[in-house]
Amino acid sequence: MKQFFSYILNKIEYGKPISHGMDTYEMKQYFEKRYNERFEMNKNLLEKYNLYGKTLLDICSGFGQDSVFFAKHGNMIVDSIEKDWKATAIHQDFIEKYDVIDKNKIFCCDMFKFVPIEEYDVVYTSSPSNWMHGNPDKVIPDKWLNFLKLVLKPDGFFIARLYGGNYTSLVIRSDTFIKLLKERLESIDFSLLDYQPEKFASTIFVARRNKK
Repeated sequence: MKQFFSYILNKIEYGKPISHGMDTYEMKQYFEKRYNERFEMNKNLLEKYNLYGKTLLDICSGFGQDSVFFAKHGNMIVDSIEKDWKATAIHQDFIEKYDVIDKNKIFCCDMFKFVPIEEYDVVYTSSPSNWMHGNPDKVIPDKWLNFLKLVLKPDGFFIARLYGGNYTSLVIRSDTFIKLLKERLESIDFSLLDYQPEKFASTIFVARRNKK
């Protein structure tokens, strides 16, 4: 499995849809691998911040492994945004497999074309460099901050799993990106709650919107 997963990661290219170069079998294997390796990390998030039963928006949800987890194990109502239609097809298969049809809905669109019906308790992403900015060393744009303010409740959580997505170098190695992310969130009245390395070469970043 380890060799297979390395093979899959080598097929992912920055700027291309996550499903690029993968067949259906490979995409499903990718889902299962990510779902299992992130199980404890996501479980810890549920418990530490008491997220059970809350609403969550998963941005750039990919194959949906985190969305399905939070819906299944956190009893959360999850909306997932992903513009790669092949990835959303795999995600839908696992929504049915894990029996979370009534808890996880997919929106196949660009995030800035998404119109929320209501604000969310949590905004989550596992690949922020893919949608915040093409280059993680550049300033995070205002339109992203405006989107976050639009979709997140006062006192809501922003949670990012920083590993770089399909960027060519891991975001965890980019102190500049993390510093900018913290500064930009503080500029719109967020407070950093947690920033710590996790296993699997990733870092958890948690901020909370200050309630007016």
